[in-house]
Amino acid sequence: MSQRYTPLYSMPASLYAPGAPMILCAGTLLYDSATAGVVVQLKLRSIDNRPIKAMKVLIQSYDVFGAPLGEPTEHQLLDLAAIRDGEFWTGNPLRLPFPEARSFRGEITAVAFHSGEFWTSDGTPWETLPPQQTLEQSLEHPELVRQYRIQLGTDCAMMPRRDLGLWRCTCGAVNHDQEAFCHNCRRGLQSLEECNAEALRAAMEARLEQERQQSERQRQLLLEQQEQERQRQEQLRLEQEARKAARKKKLKTILTVLAVVAVIAGGAALFVTQFLIPSRNYDRALELLESGSYREAADLFGELDG
Repeated sequence: MSQRYTPLYSMPASLYAPGAPMILCAGTLLYDSATAGVVVQLKLRSIDNRPIKAMKVLIQSYDVFGAPLGEPTEHQLLDLAAIRDGEFWTGNPLRLPFPEARSFRGEITAVAFHSGEFWTSDGTPWETLPPQQTLEQSLEHPELVRQYRIQLGTDCAMMPRRDLGLWRCTCGAVNHDQEAFCHNCRRGLQSLEECNAEALRAAMEARLEQERQQSERQRQLLLEQQEQERQRQEQLRLEQEARKAARKKKLKTILTVLAVVAVIAGGAALFVTQFLIPSRNYDRALELLESGSYREAADLFGELDG
C-alpha cells in the first residue's frame, strides 16, 4: 500500500456529534497511483453498547485552496461487527469522485445495529473532540500524578474530561453523560470530578508532610541505633582492654612470685652447701677420730679445709 498510495492529508483531530454512537477518530486522504484518483481511509470507534453491523458516511471534498468540490458523497460500510470501545479502519478505501481533492471532512449519518435498531443523524454538526491528556501532561508535577493514582488507582492513565455529551474516564474509556459510572472500570464520574487540582494538591501536601515526618522518625531511629551500636562497640573495647590489663597484672605478679621463689631457693641452696653439709661432715670427722679411725677422720678434715 505504501507504494501504491501516497498520503495527501490527515484529519487534524477526532470528530463527534452529540448523541452519535460512533466517534470519527482519524482519517487520511491518499493519492492512488493505480487510478490517478484519491481515496479516503477512516478510523472509527464505537461508543454504543449495541454491536454495529453497518453505517453511512458522508464525505465533503475540498480542493487545495479549501473550496468545496461538488456535493458530499455518501459511502456505506457494510458487514461490520463493531462492539463498544472497538476501533477499526475502513477495510477498503473510500473512493472520491474528485481527483483534485486535497482535504476532506467526514461525518456519520446513519448506523444499523445487529439488534435491528437504527440511529439516524438529526443534523447536529460534527465537531472537533479535543484530545484527552495523560496525567503527566495535565498535572505536570510527578507527585501530583502519584497522588492521583494513590487516590483513584494505579491503573489511572488519562485526565478525565467532558466534551460534547461525553466524559472520558481516567482509564481511557468513553462514556455518555447519562452514565454515572465508567462502563469499563466502574469508577464514578462524581468521584473523578471531586479529585480536582485544588483537592489533589492539598492531599499531596498533606501526604508529603506525613512522609517527611515518617522519614525524620526513621532517620532519628537510625541515628539512635547507630549510637547504641557505637556505645556497644566502645563497651566491648573497654572490656577487652580491662581483660588485657588484668592478664598483664597477673603475669607481672606471677613473675614477681617466681623471682622471690628463685631468690629463696638460691639462698637455701647456699645454706645447704656452705653451712649445713660442712657442719655434718665436721661432726662425722670427730666421731671417726674418737672411734680411732684416724685416717678417715683426717680425710674429712682435709675436705673441710679445702
